[in-house]
Amino acid sequence: MKPVKIIIFICMCIMCLSALFGCEKKSQANSKDEISLYYLNDSGTALEAVSYKLESDSADEKINEIMRAIREERKNVLPVIPKEVNAISYELSGQVLALNFDSAYLGLDSTTEILVRAAMVFTFTQLEEVSYVSFYVNNNPYKDANGDTAVMVSSSDFIDKVGNNVNNYQSTTVTLYFANYGGNKLRTEIRTGMYDSSQSLERYVVEQLIKGPAESGDYVTIPQGTGIRSISTNNGVCYIDFDSDFLSGASSVKDEIMVYSIVNSLTELSHISKVQISVNGDIDVELHGRFSLNSFLTKDLSYMEE
Repeated sequence: MKPVKIIIFICMCIMCLSALFGCEKKSQANSKDEISLYYLNDSGTALEAVSYKLESDSADEKINEIMRAIREERKNVLPVIPKEVNAISYELSGQVLALNFDSAYLGLDSTTEILVRAAMVFTFTQLEEVSYVSFYVNNNPYKDANGDTAVMVSSSDFIDKVGNNVNNYQSTTVTLYFANYGGNKLRTEIRTGMYDSSQSLERYVVEQLIKGPAESGDYVTIPQGTGIRSISTNNGVCYIDFDSDFLSGASSVKDEIMVYSIVNSLTELSHISKVQISVNGDIDVELHGRFSLNSFLTKDLSYMEE
């Protein structure tokens, strides 16, 4: 075979192989084009997943397509981005998708806003090119209702247990009681967040107390690292069992403040009127050797800072 014919033959083989691998790669990509778009339910209180097949190929095209799709009207669900809110720009850098909205985004009520943010994160992080989503308003990092900057947000920031159903997550607003600077009075803090409705709202409340305050001038009441062994409510009484860190952990607040931050926060929930605290299953214990937990406790606002 002449050299020219050999070269042509080799080129044709390479082209055929390229086409073969190209078809295989496209076939693999098509298998990943099925994603879920997250919308608000018809009452705007939770997320709903809708199956969607992407038509675009490149990352930028996929993002543009999704941004159009999630604003479309669909039966039984609401668009995740309200009509009055406009996306000024969106840019993918590395694995981080930056979404930049106009000032109308700041007008969203706290419940809607956190659901919108969760929906955007759940939707976009399904793309292999996106691991995090950052939120901006007029090019400034957005701060949520708790004062946290919503930059580099991942799906794990909303779901911390693998396998949890996203549709179980709902937005809620609770009243929490934290300590003042002196640790001898209580201060309230309103917090909006996502919680797993397959678990109890009272667990979410106590977890937020352990997490600590977001507002300046408020201080944590429960020793960091304290674990919740169990929590349940029956006939208006919330029974909560902590591990031993509740007694042995360092605390800079008065015992009464520590206890009533829990009791007052839980009794803000309409279905709870009393609280029974135990440690390692034992109710016959004293906090720091002086505050007995062996009784049902009700809300006490006498410790509130004036």
